[in-house]
Amino acid sequence: PSKIQRPAIPLLVGSLPENEHVSIAESSLIMEYLMEEMELKTGSKSSLEPSSAFAKSQVGIFVHAVNREIFPCINSILNSSNLERLEKAVDRLMEALGCIETMLKRSQMEIDDSSTNKYFLGSNFSLAEAKAAPCFQRLLLVVPKLRPELASVKSLRPFGGKDTTILFEMVKTRFPATAKWLSAVLERPSVQTNFHAQDITEVLSRARVNKFDMPALNEDQVFTNTKSKMEGLLLSRKVQ
Repeated sequence: PSKIQRPAIPLLVGSLPENEHVSIAESSLIMEYLMEEMELKTGSKSSLEPSSAFAKSQVGIFVHAVNREIFPCINSILNSSNLERLEKAVDRLMEALGCIETMLKRSQMEIDDSSTNKYFLGSNFSLAEAKAAPCFQRLLLVVPKLRPELASVKSLRPFGGKDTTILFEMVKTRFPATAKWLSAVLERPSVQTNFHAQDITEVLSRARVNKFDMPALNEDQVFTNTKSKMEGLLLSRKVQ
């Protein structure tokens, strides 16, 4: 929303001309920027960063899967113009969650002590959670508010009627490994306090281009209209 100002993150002195700032809008890029700056200043890596090259590659694959599989489903659900399209979008979400479920089960099998396996890399909260959490918070906490018609989707009816927890209840029933992981991630104070649901709900509601029970736009129109709306939102939040 225009009333929200994106934080300007200053570069280290000498990196850019004095008093010049960089504005970073995407959470994953902000994390990478801050971690690199921290390492430059302190000489030590962030505790979020995996300790081995293999673990780092696995985290990268997991985050890529979340971005590639879950984020498009959020867009499809929010831009579904009728119940038929919404049901297809939810079916696609189920497939995407199945992919995440498989990856989380595999990560659990590779850890010796399953009792400590709260997170993707075991007992350590890492970049896997830090980068994936915002996506799942949008899906579980914001999408049901913006798309109450989810209660009418046949495959979701057993999970909560008009309750805004309908998607989380579905995950708990159908994707237990994902539910276990999400519960551990979403209960962390740092994850909760850094997610501003009201502001994100407003942004996503303004970026939505299809209204329910209205003629649907084709894919090119959706892309063009969404791009235009998001550019307008970003310009309205330009750092002064």
